[in-house]
Amino acid sequence: MNSSERRTIDELVSRYMLEPSLRDIYVEGDFDQDIAERCIRDIGQKDRIVYHIDTVDVPRGLLEAEGLTSGNKQRLIVLAKMLAKIQPGASLKCLVDRDLDHWFGDLDTCPYLSWTRHCSLELYFFSEKILREILIDTAKAHIENFDLFINSIIEFLRSLYIMRLADKELSWKMSWLNLDKHLSQVNSAIVFEKTEYISHLLQKNNRARFGTTFDSTLRKWDQCVTGDHRCFIRGHDFIETLSWTISSLHGVKEIASCKAIERILVLYSTQVPDLVELFA
Repeated sequence: MNSSERRTIDELVSRYMLEPSLRDIYVEGDFDQDIAERCIRDIGQKDRIVYHIDTVDVPRGLLEAEGLTSGNKQRLIVLAKMLAKIQPGASLKCLVDRDLDHWFGDLDTCPYLSWTRHCSLELYFFSEKILREILIDTAKAHIENFDLFINSIIEFLRSLYIMRLADKELSWKMSWLNLDKHLSQVNSAIVFEKTEYISHLLQKNNRARFGTTFDSTLRKWDQCVTGDHRCFIRGHDFIETLSWTISSLHGVKEIASCKAIERILVLYSTQVPDLVELFA
C-alpha cells in the first residue's frame, strides 16, 4: 500500500473525535491481524475492525521526534501517542509486542497503547497441550520424551534471546545466522551448539575481536533473565524452532514451513483465554 492510499494521523484523530463509539484495533502484522479478527469474531464483537499499521501514513518526522526507527512497532507506538489527543475513554487499541523492550526499563504508556503480556503473540501459544497437538498429533514428529523436548527448546530459545539482548545493549545490530547447522537432536532433546554459533555469529558481523565484550554481556544477561519463559523467547525464533523440529524429527514435511505453522496457530486463537481477553 503506497502512502497516497493510507489514512493520515490527522484524519484518524478527526474520525475518532467525531465517532467516539468506534472500537478499532491496530496491529503490527498480518499474523496479528488474523488472530485478532478470529478472536473478536468468536466472541461476537462485530463492531470491532482490525487494521494493519500499513493502512496508516506515519511521517518519518514524527518517528524521529520520538527517537524511533521506521518499523511497524515504532509506527504503532507513534500512532497511539497521536491518538492520545482524543478524549480518554474511547475503546481504541494499538497493540505492540514486547520483544526485548521490557528488559530495558519501563514500557511506553499512553491511553490507547497496549503491550502483549508475553514477548509476542506467538508466545501465547507456547503450552504443552498446543505444542503436543501440533508437533505429535498433527505433524507426526518423532518425539519420545516430550517433557525433555520442551525443556530443551526453552533452554535453547532462552540462550538465543540472551544473545539478542546483548546485541541490543551493545547496539551492534548484528545479522543473525540460520539455525539449521547449529541444532541437532539427541534422545528427544534439542542440542544447540552455542559456542560454535557465537563464534560464527561474531565472525559474520566482523565482531570477532570483541568476543570478550560479548561474552561478559551474555553472562550479565544470563543472571538477569528469569521467570516465565514466554517473556524471554522471541516469537519468530519460536516458530522457526517448531519448523526445524518437524523437518528434523521426521514429521510431515508439508506442514513444516513457518507459514504453515502460523496458519495452524491462528486456528488455536480462540482456545487461548488470554488472547481472547486481550482483544475483548
